[in-house]
Amino acid sequence: MVHLNVATRNVWISPSTAKPTPEWVKEQSKAILAYASREDLSVDLVTRDRDNLYRKVFDETCTKQGVRVKTLSYRSPVLNAYVERFIQSIQVECLDHFLIFGEPHLDYLVREYVEHYHWERPHQGLDNRLISGQPLP
Repeated sequence: MVHLNVATRNVWISPSTAKPTPEWVKEQSKAILAYASREDLSVDLVTRDRDNLYRKVFDETCTKQGVRVKTLSYRSPVLNAYVERFIQSIQVECLDHFLIFGEPHLDYLVREYVEHYHWERPHQGLDNRLISGQPLP
């Protein structure tokens, strides 16, 4: 699961799993809301795709925390353009360059890329500033 704050471009990615279950989705939903709370990111609205795995558990977890959930239209990747672009970035800039040896290795590569994305990579949507707010070296 990829969560992206559109205003700040801050990204949070769930650890990978080969077989996601509703319990896993619930756990990850709670984790992203806890992360947003720790980082002082206000979460008013969450958009999600139409995956059946998310429907009930994800929506219930978010609404209990006072977060509105909006389901995207069927076959409409343009409505989720920020997340789709991030997924393209991580694939092209990182994952295409490695042979991945299991879930722990994938999680490691994703963590390293997200750290790079936040602290080292300038973003055109933020006037070529870093997400971290630090000046470029």
